[in-house]
Amino acid sequence: MPGYRVGPLSFISLTHGYGLIRFDTTGLSPAQQLVVTEDGGATWQVATQTPLPAWASTLEFIDADDGYAWGSQGLDVTHDGGQLWALSLNLALGSEAVSPIGMSIWAISSSNVLQTSADGGSTWQKTVQPPMPDPSVLSRVSINVAYVLGCGQNAPSGSEPGDLARTEDGGRTWERLSLPQGCTGVADWSDLVALSISDLWLVQFGQPATDMSAKWVYRSHDGGAHWTLMASQNDGSPNQGTGTISPIGDFGPLSVLASEPDRAWLAEDRGGLLVTTDGGSHWKFAYSDPNIDALGPPYVSFLDAVHGWAATGDGLWRTTDGNSWTEMASPPERTTGCRADQLRLSLDKTLRGLASQTGAFFQLENISGTACSLFGYPGFQALDMSGSIEAVDVSYGGSYQINDPGPHNVPLSPGQSAYFGVGWGDFDAVRDTSDGCINTARVVSDPPNTNSALSTSATLTSICPEGGGTPRVTITAVAPKSAFDIASP
Repeated sequence: MPGYRVGPLSFISLTHGYGLIRFDTTGLSPAQQLVVTEDGGATWQVATQTPLPAWASTLEFIDADDGYAWGSQGLDVTHDGGQLWALSLNLALGSEAVSPIGMSIWAISSSNVLQTSADGGSTWQKTVQPPMPDPSVLSRVSINVAYVLGCGQNAPSGSEPGDLARTEDGGRTWERLSLPQGCTGVADWSDLVALSISDLWLVQFGQPATDMSAKWVYRSHDGGAHWTLMASQNDGSPNQGTGTISPIGDFGPLSVLASEPDRAWLAEDRGGLLVTTDGGSHWKFAYSDPNIDALGPPYVSFLDAVHGWAATGDGLWRTTDGNSWTEMASPPERTTGCRADQLRLSLDKTLRGLASQTGAFFQLENISGTACSLFGYPGFQALDMSGSIEAVDVSYGGSYQINDPGPHNVPLSPGQSAYFGVGWGDFDAVRDTSDGCINTARVVSDPPNTNSALSTSATLTSICPEGGGTPRVTITAVAPKSAFDIASP
């Protein structure tokens, strides 16, 4: 996708991978678009026209059909390669504890309850709860063996030290285990990876007052009964005899593969990816990024111990040997986003009705002397002859005569135009009536990535409800004229 950076990643083969790119649907919440690569990340194409919520920060496909996207508010699932997504479960706020193994998924729900699904998120069951009030980190070894950590990013001030528990029977019973130190007052964030029932990694950091933070890396080889401090960075109370780790920034997610248990990667919030190859004693940056201080934590995806990808705020990196990383060709720089005062909105054309379905195309012309770009879905309001707003339900996608090209980066030189389509039913076929239909005299639209509305005269006739209620329209993304392949502007 030219000009837009890939965020969360998931590769299912050396060539086939998925990613999320963020866009702004003005008038809606920011959203993300699923993209796919067939050449190992060199090029990306839109995979679906269904936007994903902006809070989705982790993406995991288990095969070409079944995928999961989750973040701070919920878990979305797809079983058709990303064409359609559905919210499967609301997650605990501040906790992103989801662990899929094939079609078996465990997750901490919005009520801080551990729930499991055996059918890819279609149905959920509550388990016997782990012996802790606020489970927040989940790591599964197999279908039946899992660890739950009650120590996460949002541990409340004054709470009890963190808890660790293990189940070996699919969540029917739990054994409580010890942690090397508590969550709050010492460590403010923790992550846990269980490679087997006995081999555990634990990383923790303390929230810094500056850009440096105390950090600890622990290993356990007996299932959490005993812990060894492998590396630390604690200027206030140095830990002698241990390895060291960079003090700059805060930890992000930890990635370790059971096939090579002494190699691990840590995403770091200033854009770096730390790697260790000796079990956690010594860490170094996996690659050198000149913009590292300005970036957030990279999104990583490892196919195995030697093949991995890291998406940062300014590019995509890949390793094919687990040691050296190569920056892949960056997409072209994005043109500055268009401001509303650079654009003119006009009605381009209306369509003749077919099968009680009709539509119209609107034009957004760059009337300024400076190039700019558009990306995403515009807003839409209908006004009557008196200038009053008509109640209209707006959805996003394609309609009977107008395909939705999905979000495109549309660069506009001075004088160039982009287009979007509006489709609607001109007869309520469900009720066999035109009652409840409206006519418009003007249309108001917020172009994508702007906070200002444009308006134009537009006589759109007989915008109807479906089965009663409020009249409905469907809006496409802004795109070049050539992107519309049914009816066209």
